[in-house]
Amino acid sequence: MVSATASTSLRVLSWHRILDGMVRHVLCGGGHQRYLVLVTDKWTLPLLERVCHIDDLLKERIALVESIDSPREALPLDAVYFLAPRLENMDRLVEELSAKSAKYRSSHIFFTHRLEDPMLHRLAQTLEAVVKISSFAELNLSMLAYDDRSFHLQDHGDSLKGLLGIASPEAFDLKQAGCCLATLFATLGQEPRVLCAASGGAEGLCERLAREVCIRLEEMEARGGAVWRGRASSEVCSLLIVDRSVDWVPLLLHDFGYEALLFDLLGGQGASLSDSRFTFTDRSDGAVRRVVLGEETDELWNSYRHMATYAVNDRVVQEVKDWSRKESSMRLARVTASTSSASSSSTQKMVSSTLSTVQSLPEHKDRFRKLEIHSEICARLQNIVTSKRLIDLATLEQDMATGVSRSGVPLNPKSIERDLLMFLQDPTLDNTSKLRILMLCEATKALETSAGSGQRLAELAAPFLCAEDLRRLQKFVEVVRRYRSQDAERRRWSRSRRPDAEPGAGSEPVSPRRARLCRWQPKIASLIGDVAGTALPSQIRCLRGDVSVAGRAPGSSVAIFVVGGITLPEIRAAHEAAAAVHGLEAYVGGSCLLTPNSLLEACEAFRRS
Repeated sequence: MVSATASTSLRVLSWHRILDGMVRHVLCGGGHQRYLVLVTDKWTLPLLERVCHIDDLLKERIALVESIDSPREALPLDAVYFLAPRLENMDRLVEELSAKSAKYRSSHIFFTHRLEDPMLHRLAQTLEAVVKISSFAELNLSMLAYDDRSFHLQDHGDSLKGLLGIASPEAFDLKQAGCCLATLFATLGQEPRVLCAASGGAEGLCERLAREVCIRLEEMEARGGAVWRGRASSEVCSLLIVDRSVDWVPLLLHDFGYEALLFDLLGGQGASLSDSRFTFTDRSDGAVRRVVLGEETDELWNSYRHMATYAVNDRVVQEVKDWSRKESSMRLARVTASTSSASSSSTQKMVSSTLSTVQSLPEHKDRFRKLEIHSEICARLQNIVTSKRLIDLATLEQDMATGVSRSGVPLNPKSIERDLLMFLQDPTLDNTSKLRILMLCEATKALETSAGSGQRLAELAAPFLCAEDLRRLQKFVEVVRRYRSQDAERRRWSRSRRPDAEPGAGSEPVSPRRARLCRWQPKIASLIGDVAGTALPSQIRCLRGDVSVAGRAPGSSVAIFVVGGITLPEIRAAHEAAAAVHGLEAYVGGSCLLTPNSLLEACEAFRRS
């Protein structure tokens, strides 16, 4: 597994909870040759796949992983059921355990989080099922760890649609989300401090979710499931809950971070964010293959993913050249060794054999294969960037998002309008890019000089967008302005840009490409700093814990949860925050994982309304 350190990585901590709280708990009473079957569902299988590999499971004596949704053969093994507390899972479980012939030697049931009373009663009413259960517990692990510093709750965009007004607010189950989010503290093992974005009037969505988290934490403490209560440490995890309306920008601009741009531009062309897979054509044999990005052995992905795409391309090109030179040198040395004088033939054979062995080492071939994959990704991205003129478009997006030009000069709305009109008039720019830049213009208030700026945006868009896309733009503007008026306090969270990209901010000059394409950073970066500071800003409310406790206390951590979903640039911001400040453990989470296409797909409903 990929991790920073075993004590702070969400992936490592999640895996340890699965091992210590479930697998080893079941195995502790068995014999030396005892093996297990692990039965999962559509929620727990992705969670498991993110934190371990098949060899990790085999090492822990898990012989087979199966799905409760699929037909399974009876086996003379003990079974561990790792399930989300959903009614459909409970129905299948009761049906399976009530059968006359047992499917497994023993059945140990573990739910990811709190089991609601109706489901518990459903099981309790079936005596045939109850008598076959050897273990029954709540593991308190419901979040899917995307990487060491980020997680999400797999809500598949329901909360985002609710925020946009497309779906009913009830589509986002606050009680369920509160139960899931509370398991973060069980995973980290730290004293909870629950914060939320303050709303202007009545209790808002963030505060209601925060209260649900607090209720669940109290239940965990009452039932003895509060891991932090048994620790002598004074470490605190400060969780701040905000919603997606706090920052629409990461869903609209073209972020030139390698991971973000890959899943933005290639989302429908071989890249799948849901399982981190990339499909490509292998140059060695022409076969189409799928690889998992971010595997433990993929050092290249782990070092590239948060770099700027142009920097990754430079590094890949250079390393491919280095490997080609190394390959040529090894071949030349082998030929030289085989054609030398016969007097030292035994030594020459040994040298030639050694060179052949080194050249065919698995790690040698594997690294070059990964270089070829990243070379393919860079080439595809470069083709799209060039064909769509994304360098120029992204420069304007960075101007809008930061409020200043790359030279640090404050923007003039008239110059923004002129540049915007130039892109709208470009026949080579696709309609999706035009819609995104217009939505970004509203989200950043780039044209806002008076109350009529919304009308001006519509006038600019009218000649260039179809009626359906104009409808999407109009509805998005209404959503953005509704949240802006409801939560006036949020206006104090201003546009965010990287300090090192400002003129005179550092001793080393900023590269022209960085100043042009990577000035902006998500607002989550400043929120992490706010929570980690010595005093909370007025727009943050504390519902549990000591309001005076600094989030940057030794060993403590800061987590930002976004109702509606998180983006890849925001995940990068958490990694950068943790790397920049010694002793700060920063995490970000959300209802789901989003790309710009997620917002555009959700807004499709506006076209039909």
